[in-house]
Amino acid sequence: GGEARAEGTRWAEDDLFGTVLECDAASNGTVVLPHPAFGLGGGLAVNLWMRQGPTSGEAFEYLLSLSGGGGGPGDAFDAWAPDNLHIFVPEVGHPAHGVVRFVLRDHDDVCDVSSAGGGGAPPVGGGGLELCRSWIDSDGGYMNNYARDVPGHADLEDNQWHMLTLSTLASGEPGYAVYVDGLLAGRAPPHVVQWGVQDAVGGTAAAEAQTFRADGGDPFLASRPLYLCARSDLDPQRHFTGKVAELEVFDRALTPDEVFSKYQAVVGAAGATQRALSLFLAHAHASSFVEEPLQALGGEVMGEGEHCLTNGLMPCAPGLMCVPKADSVLLLEGTEGLGGECVALPLGGLQGMALVQGLRPAAPLGALPTPLAFFPLTEADPAAAASWPFPAFAALPGGAR
Repeated sequence: GGEARAEGTRWAEDDLFGTVLECDAASNGTVVLPHPAFGLGGGLAVNLWMRQGPTSGEAFEYLLSLSGGGGGPGDAFDAWAPDNLHIFVPEVGHPAHGVVRFVLRDHDDVCDVSSAGGGGAPPVGGGGLELCRSWIDSDGGYMNNYARDVPGHADLEDNQWHMLTLSTLASGEPGYAVYVDGLLAGRAPPHVVQWGVQDAVGGTAAAEAQTFRADGGDPFLASRPLYLCARSDLDPQRHFTGKVAELEVFDRALTPDEVFSKYQAVVGAAGATQRALSLFLAHAHASSFVEEPLQALGGEVMGEGEHCLTNGLMPCAPGLMCVPKADSVLLLEGTEGLGGECVALPLGGLQGMALVQGLRPAAPLGALPTPLAFFPLTEADPAAAASWPFPAFAALPGGAR
């Protein structure tokens, strides 16, 4: 319930969307949207487009912010409390500048620092091994505040539109995935972290489950308004500069193909193909396809979303590519390899995607997931019900459920 309102923002003409919301941190630009009750069953997804502007400072600018019981205007802000969802960018003076950061915590993701060690880090020995205060970045970096330059990932400061997606895992297991321009960018927690925890506590999934909690996947019970271009407590130092369009909220997880279809529906087949090629081919020297997987350590190949090594010692299964992630440089017996994540080729593989505009149409309406709530942000009323580019989205009963 409630009405949407915007303060310190303006509507700007745009070559892709026609008219878009433009925010300016200097004007404390803020959009407050009525809370859509989503994620009550555990599955959820958020999808939006952004065109980032210049930043200053050494902290963060919040693109989207939704807090649970606390963290509203005038409240003490705690991103690590239960029922929090935030998408934000490190400013130019921050070591991790150049990525987008995602935080998701559901109703039982309680950060007990006393059992997790100082600052939310895992303890060296004894006590609980819960990894709290966790986040994932758009280059796959997990709980990483250091500078990095990982090949193959989108330049989010190129003055172009980029689609950002956060979704719980379609498999229903704990955790969540993030996508940039329709392609998997990272998973929280990474499989390699879970494997490390298993080794530390005895090597079994049962032991891991008792000592390690993955954020996301359980019911999400936040009930406050959703903020765009500002943090939910309206801290004047946390406003976003840039443009925003087409915010969609889903009451279930999205599959990788569904996310890619959303991107293709806006930019067209040629634009989507170019994006996929830039990741899968332009950086092939830093990624790997393995034709002889039995040459790998122990003959084991890794599945979609699992950790891999680009030197072929820990390869992906056929049809998957090992895409490098942050914190990826590993030395194995004198051979440098990049650690990464096995990513599936979108929509059945690049070989099935047309390289010429018009040979393959954009995904039909019936193939696109329907959002529970849709805020186009492409005309002067942020609560407008009309949808672009598919008006049939407006007022569909039941949303994506």
